[in-house]
Amino acid sequence: MTNVVAELLKLKRSIMLLLIPLATLAPVILSFGPAYVEYLATGNMIDVSQLFQGNVIFLNLMIGLPLFALITGEVFVREYQLKTINHLFTSPGRRGQFLLSKLMVIFIYIVLTFIFSMCLTLMIAEIGKQANIVSSLSNGLISSYLQLYGLSILMQFSLVPITVVVSITTKTIIAPIIVAIFGVIVAGVGLGSQWATVFPWAAPTRIIFALTDYGNYGDLNVAIAIAVLIIVFSVALLLSMFLYEKADVDGD
Repeated sequence: MTNVVAELLKLKRSIMLLLIPLATLAPVILSFGPAYVEYLATGNMIDVSQLFQGNVIFLNLMIGLPLFALITGEVFVREYQLKTINHLFTSPGRRGQFLLSKLMVIFIYIVLTFIFSMCLTLMIAEIGKQANIVSSLSNGLISSYLQLYGLSILMQFSLVPITVVVSITTKTIIAPIIVAIFGVIVAGVGLGSQWATVFPWAAPTRIIFALTDYGNYGDLNVAIAIAVLIIVFSVALLLSMFLYEKADVDGD
């Protein structure tokens, strides 16, 4: 726990803290904006489930992948850039413990991003209901999307070790961002293909599509997609721990 607090304190002046509000707001705007334009054009009430569906989809594909890659790169590369990696590697405690502490910090960032975005969507839904432009919000819908947000948090975290491997190997924050952007582009292009099930960066969004019956993407074996994410997480985590343990003390 002490290591986790120490890692959080290292980032207290980082621009990463400013990215959470932006990441929270962006998917809300992207999901509510088009729905409101359609309401103005047709006069039909906005389906509240559409707001939550759009929010969680944008978080998983367009916002989450590059954002969490950036945060991961910052957490792991920062000490190489500030030349404090020597102190970290020579201080008491196993390197694996430091790595797990960093992963916990990233997990906290992911959780906060999803929680804040869902809360903001709830506020928009309630305000829209009072203005008579958004349909009523049921307890069943809230419960359903709480589960989807929770699943999304785990799926996004399952991709983090891939970024960790890239960050440790390259020691630059640019490389993990490039990998994430490449993943977003390929995932966006191939979401309609069956191979999206086994492509790590596409799997979370495809799973959400299937579970929310989005468009024509419902035909998906969710168990296979989740199994792929578990395998990717496990292999990448073991590799990142190996690389972190074997890294030279001087960080070169």
